[in-house]
Amino acid sequence: GHARPAQRYITADNYPLGQRVNVARQRYKKRRLTPEQIATLEALPGWVWSVNDANFQDLVERLEAFVAEHGHARPTKNYKSPDGYPLGQRVRTRRRQYKRYLAPDQIDTLEALPGWVWDARKKDNP
Repeated sequence: GHARPAQRYITADNYPLGQRVNVARQRYKKRRLTPEQIATLEALPGWVWSVNDANFQDLVERLEAFVAEHGHARPTKNYKSPDGYPLGQRVRTRRRQYKRYLAPDQIDTLEALPGWVWDARKKDNP
C-alpha cells in the first residue's frame, strides 16, 4: 500500500528493492534522474523523496489524533495507538533529537501541539 520499503527489503526473486528505492530517494540522486524517471517514481502510491520527512509527518498526524482524544501531547513511553504504532516511543525519540536533529519547522510543529513538553520528567509539567 506504499512505496517505502525498509532498507533491507528483498523481493521473493532476491531483488534488493529496499536498497534500490532508498538510493533513488537520496536527494543527490534525484538530480541525476531523468524527468521521466522522476515522474514514474512520483506516480507510485505513497512515494516520498524524504522518508524522514514522511515519518515525521506521520508522527505528527498520529500525535494530533492522540491530542484530540486525550487533550495533551504527552503519551506514556509505552503507549501504542490502536493500530499498534509505538507513539510513546516515537515521541520519546523526537524529544531526544531536540535541537540536534530536528529542523526548526519540526520543532515549531511539535511545540504548537497542546501540552507538548521537551522534558516529560519535569514535575512542573501539566
